[in-house]
Amino acid sequence: MAEPQSYTGGCHCGQVKYAFSLSPPLEEQEVVQCNCETLLSVLTEQSWLWDSEELNQITFDKDGTGRLICRGELSVWIAAEFDWKIQNSECLDQCLHISGGYPPRRPSLLSQFTLEMTLTKRRIPKLGDADMQEYRINEELLSDAAFLPKQYVIKLETDRFLSGFDYRTRHVTGRFIPGFDRREHLKWSPKYALRMVFDKSPYPLREEWKSPDGAPGDFEFSEWKESTCQQLHKQSGWWKTIFSKILRRLGGC
Repeated sequence: MAEPQSYTGGCHCGQVKYAFSLSPPLEEQEVVQCNCETLLSVLTEQSWLWDSEELNQITFDKDGTGRLICRGELSVWIAAEFDWKIQNSECLDQCLHISGGYPPRRPSLLSQFTLEMTLTKRRIPKLGDADMQEYRINEELLSDAAFLPKQYVIKLETDRFLSGFDYRTRHVTGRFIPGFDRREHLKWSPKYALRMVFDKSPYPLREEWKSPDGAPGDFEFSEWKESTCQQLHKQSGWWKTIFSKILRRLGGC
């Protein structure tokens, strides 16, 4: 059996130090790698999803703009750009330690911040092949109140999360949807490493729709307070799992 080999070092941001022995030895370049990311990169790297079908999503761009999409399989209600800014811009450089492929067994708070979003009347030109200029959306369905600046207190968490829709499907008794097999849907539902929890929904409230009856009431947009991203996949390689466990115990990435 190979002799144990000692490893010492730290992650690139300098917040985590480690020293341990393992046999057989691991490749040094894999050992010193960590998953530190700034809050800005986490916010803007991927779209934040309400449902695993990726129909409803929020995308933040680094230039302070973004896109909000609110739709069903056959209907679109909102396909609009928004402007955003964080109350304390310095926290965008905050270094976050995200456990790639091996998140904690319970939600872990990565960051909490206040963000201002202002929905605009600028239409997203297309969703797939669909020309949004041909749809009755955005200001045609929403009152002026929906386009006022709004502040949100947001908690950014890491764990193994269902999408907001799938979580409510599992835990909240809702309306019966013809042809929808809840058990079959949940069997194949993906999990995500990151979740943003808003103190109130970033989607327009019931009173902000010109005609709140119909889709807005049926879908309870005001309860859509969670958005997830970074879909998890099965981890390959026994040593990656072991090393992830070691870093977690050391308070690392």
